[in-house]
Amino acid sequence: MRSVIKQKNIMKSRLNSILIFTLLSLLTFSCFSEDSLYAKANEKTVFGFDTSKGKKLTLSMDKNGNYIVYRYGTQDKVELEFPDNKSRSYELFTYSHYMRGGGAANSGMDLNWLRFQNGDYQFVIYDEMVAEGDIKKLGIKLIHQKTRKIIDIKGDVTSKQGSLVDFRFMDKVKKDSYQPD
Repeated sequence: MRSVIKQKNIMKSRLNSILIFTLLSLLTFSCFSEDSLYAKANEKTVFGFDTSKGKKLTLSMDKNGNYIVYRYGTQDKVELEFPDNKSRSYELFTYSHYMRGGGAANSGMDLNWLRFQNGDYQFVIYDEMVAEGDIKKLGIKLIHQKTRKIIDIKGDVTSKQGSLVDFRFMDKVKKDSYQPD
């Protein structure tokens, strides 16, 4: 009799575990797949964050890999979407990185940048980690191409979704050895 009760308790525990896992999976899926201003139903967010001034930035990709798009604005309104013509979007973005391993003892770092040109401004999205001091920074710099004036819009690292590192492995995105001044 005890073994039957023990087996029922084991089964009940397993069912509870499966139920909890299923609920968590559904919640996670719904949070990242909903159609919104910043990621359409046919897109997935590759990288995104909230800025320290309450704005939102996302890099989304069509789920079939047909295009990539940058969106920036408030919670209620996209103020800038780039590019307008998504058919050649991969040609317009360039990814760069610098990585040094070894942790804090070797001043290890992983610095990532994704750039594009829009009008007179170069947009540089950055996601940087320095092991020494456990420093993490992200944001976007707008660099005026004539005056070289820089506007640095800092991101809230606690709001970060995804990683620019994913662009290292995307063959469609151009790569170069850019490093900021």
